[in-house]
Amino acid sequence: MDAAEFLAMRRLIGAFREDLAKVLGVNPRTVQRWENEESPIPWGIEDEFSEIFENFASAVRAIVDAAASSPTPYTFRFLKGAEDSSAKAEYNALLRIAWFQTYLLGIEGVAVYEDEELSSIVP
Repeated sequence: MDAAEFLAMRRLIGAFREDLAKVLGVNPRTVQRWENEESPIPWGIEDEFSEIFENFASAVRAIVDAAASSPTPYTFRFLKGAEDSSAKAEYNALLRIAWFQTYLLGIEGVAVYEDEELSSIVP
């Protein structure tokens, strides 16, 4: 994986450098160095990030498939307070990308923002 691919993958999943750094257990400046080709991306990090990316892509595909098979406009339930929780922020990022993909495919959808807890939506 080269720097351009790493950066593209990070942007595709909607992750900020700081968030990805936290997940990978490194400093945000380290992620920046990898993306700017100032230092090589370690093999273990490549594998870990590839797994994160694939899991994220699978979840987006599942949402897009659900929206495509919905007889009524699919409801994307974004969570308020995402800035207070990395899990909520990740959930909202996943929905944003799925919502955009359904839009590109011409699938009708509706976005709502709710105060619910993440645990009541995601098992």
